[in-house]
Amino acid sequence: MKKTIVLLTALIMLLTVPVIVSAGQTSYSLYVNGQKVKVDKSPKIIQKIPYLSKEDVSKQLGYKVEWEKNNRKMKVSHAKSFVQMQVVDQADAVTGTFEGLPFEADGTVYVPLKQLSDNFPMKVLWDRLSKSVYVYLSDGQASSPIFDPDPVGDPGVLVPDDLITGTVEVSQIQISGAKISIQTSKSTIVSHSELQDPNRIVLDFEDARLTGDLNSGKGGGELILDHTYIQKIRFAQNDADIVRVVFDMKKPASYQIQSVEAGKRTEISFSEKRYKIVLDAGHGGKDSGAVGLDGRYEKDFNLSVAKKIAALMEKEDQLEVVMTRKDDTFMELTARGEMANKVGADLFISIHGNNFSDSKISGIETYYWHRESFAFATLLHNNIVKASGLPDRNLRRNDWRVIKTAKMPGVLLELGYMSNAKDHALMWSEEYQNKVAKAITDGVKAYLNIK
Repeated sequence: MKKTIVLLTALIMLLTVPVIVSAGQTSYSLYVNGQKVKVDKSPKIIQKIPYLSKEDVSKQLGYKVEWEKNNRKMKVSHAKSFVQMQVVDQADAVTGTFEGLPFEADGTVYVPLKQLSDNFPMKVLWDRLSKSVYVYLSDGQASSPIFDPDPVGDPGVLVPDDLITGTVEVSQIQISGAKISIQTSKSTIVSHSELQDPNRIVLDFEDARLTGDLNSGKGGGELILDHTYIQKIRFAQNDADIVRVVFDMKKPASYQIQSVEAGKRTEISFSEKRYKIVLDAGHGGKDSGAVGLDGRYEKDFNLSVAKKIAALMEKEDQLEVVMTRKDDTFMELTARGEMANKVGADLFISIHGNNFSDSKISGIETYYWHRESFAFATLLHNNIVKASGLPDRNLRRNDWRVIKTAKMPGVLLELGYMSNAKDHALMWSEEYQNKVAKAITDGVKAYLNIK
């Protein structure tokens, strides 16, 4: 179904004047990989496409921007890829004459993020009511760039009454404890999704229109709540036949949706979020890993530590542990990350012991690959270094297959050198293993904001 969303201009001078989708003077914030960044110029939303100034594309996204003013041409480069675009007048971009091309305004050139997401590994979302543009930069491993011109984080834009075609009336939102109820005039299809940075849960009611308490004549509104999990509820006529309800969460939560009263009421219940952690004891079976100074195998050390971590995590109501192996079993490297993907893991942790020809080398190393893993890797690394008492051999980025395959934040932890006498003696002690297991568990809880 093709969607058409119309945003009325603030002043309609003549009935013959075309309706234009434009951001006007609205000031938008920019978030890159979940972090709010300072911009030189506010992002703009034109024809539902987010634009950034060329300065912010360069400074905040790290792309190379070349602007040939005389020829009105622009080139944006990233790694070995580039995109060339013709720069048009602002009026042509706003009216859609040349939709999705850079344009000059405010003493700079605004670059359409759709063009960048079509050519570079990045994802773009925007949210009109919170006035935010979200850019998620990949590390080049994405299977394909994604651009969402109708992001689920945006409850909607103003749709004139005479253009609304939905027949199901969405009339009331009721709060009863942890449960939220949404009243409709009859049964309809309700789709839902979950977003992060910030945490939101989104419901779309199809063939629907706002009525009753929810129809203020402004196309939507919001409810501020005193709720354990929800900060506020935003609702809007997202399209001519779609009503969107967005729950802005105080913290991540699990939720269940059920239809009652012959489909005329949709109930959403919230509870503590449960996180799935995949623990990978490196090596195993025919793959012994490193061999210690006394002939003991790294695979056995890895499994011993992984089991201690699992025992600690299983005491936490919000953590669910999945182990890639629980005994001396061989498993291919790629299969470990794929297992984490299949079970829908929130975090992936691979446990290892290190080895080197120079027996003087000692300490802790933490590896990550995906950019989304950096914060998690940093937190765990600092925790482990402090708890172990071993030298800090730094946080490192490497495309080890086991963490490269896993699509969630993941780390490969080297918990000491089996080729170093001091490290080796510590690594096989129960005290040391318990210390690092607790440091890792505490790091996971801190990262997930579990008290």
